[in-house]
Amino acid sequence: MYVDDNLIAEIPARMKQAMAASIEALFILMGFPEPHKRRIAICMEKFIAAMCSYEKQQLGIRLNTRAMVVGMMPNKLAALEKELLHWHKKRKSFNIRQVATLTGEIQHICSVTTWGKYMYMDIQHSVAVALAGNSISLKATSVRYKKLEQCIKAERISSDDELKAHFAQSHKAKMIWSYSRRYFINPSFRKNLNTLLKLLKSDYKWKTPIAFLIPREPDFTADGNSSLIAAGGYSLQLKFWWHLEWPKEVQARNIREMKRDKKGKLISINILEYITVILNYAASIVAINNLKETGAQIPEHVLVLIKADNTAAECWAKKASSSSVIGKALMRLQAALMIQYGIGINAAYIPGELNTIPDYISRYKEDTNSICTFEHLKQVFPSLTCCCCFHPSRELLSLIYNIVLNTHTLDPTEQIKKLGQFGAE
Repeated sequence: MYVDDNLIAEIPARMKQAMAASIEALFILMGFPEPHKRRIAICMEKFIAAMCSYEKQQLGIRLNTRAMVVGMMPNKLAALEKELLHWHKKRKSFNIRQVATLTGEIQHICSVTTWGKYMYMDIQHSVAVALAGNSISLKATSVRYKKLEQCIKAERISSDDELKAHFAQSHKAKMIWSYSRRYFINPSFRKNLNTLLKLLKSDYKWKTPIAFLIPREPDFTADGNSSLIAAGGYSLQLKFWWHLEWPKEVQARNIREMKRDKKGKLISINILEYITVILNYAASIVAINNLKETGAQIPEHVLVLIKADNTAAECWAKKASSSSVIGKALMRLQAALMIQYGIGINAAYIPGELNTIPDYISRYKEDTNSICTFEHLKQVFPSLTCCCCFHPSRELLSLIYNIVLNTHTLDPTEQIKKLGQFGAE
């Protein structure tokens, strides 16, 4: 058993006392040392080798309780870089065990970064594809595999039947994982690997504040909504609002104009809602940086909660997606913003009937008979009086439209020079 966990929060003057109390408590629970009766409850090798410090190193992760950050160990980063070098540009394919090994190395990154999951999900999806592909191939070519499946599906009457089924299940799994069928590396997979290797060779600091990894209350919130014609959002805490009408090229590919998804050209409402989340995040970043420049008291590690009335957009912003090609590309844009600006983001679902202000902002220009001015918005929602209009930069909008219309894939290591500015409507 481990006895050093409670020493992280202790001070040097009481370290020995805390250590003795921890050992005594362990012996009371597990029994005092009697080698002729039982093994000693303490792992003495680990106990002697352990360093009593505010910094703990375990399972390839370094936890600093003074700086309150979690980071990757240098040896883990070196192992990941070594593994990625095997996935060079000339390599075209992989088998199930190779991609599983890679996934295991990359999974460590996700535990210490908030943006890693957006690339990890795509690589993990390749594991699922390989598992399904191996199963299909074995079913078509292997008689033994078919017999194992029959044994698993057979009616289980006695305990012997249960044992036979479990035995067959284990052998079926071994056959799937040892099958040598190869799969091609798709462009999205390749770009994610290149991004990780580029970051490993750069001076990027592989550590994340604990404040971004644990459940906590947000410092600021922003709400948004999108229709098939336009989108809008606001934040009373950060004092901004914005309205963006979708270009005709985007509108021409929505569900209203395209009854069928021809060759993946349809731009769904889920995509538009997710863009709204990203634009709200960009506006929050600009507003927070402006507050810092004015000397306002801002928490060191700021977390922004973006609310949306679309469950898919909420899920993509929080957990990533493995199905939508455009969604994956937009997630790389979100990852780029997270890497570059270091401001935390979380997402939450808000019912449509409660999302009244963003819903009105996104639609207030659709009716040609309405008064299309901010003055009218202030009359309808007086709380917006203190807010300034956010104008997304041409660079940011160009990136978004290029992703949506041309399925362009952004390199998250690229710097986005300007996100936007505040000004008159």
